[in-house]
Amino acid sequence: MRRLPVFFILDVTESMVGTPLRQLEDGMERIVRSLRTDPHALETVHVGVIAFAGQARLIVPMVD
Repeated sequence: MRRLPVFFILDVTESMVGTPLRQLEDGMERIVRSLRTDPHALETVHVGVIAFAGQARLIVPMVD
């Protein structure tokens, strides 16, 4: 089966402090929860997370 790489590029600059950052975290939790309940996604999706605040940094390498 083919793998589908999905990268999340997250803005973690100072402009995201407070409510925007909480909303970002909530959104990421919903996406991950949804992917974990989808049998097709469990078979195909690989997720990686990159955060940026001036420089991009790999936070989570590609995982199933």
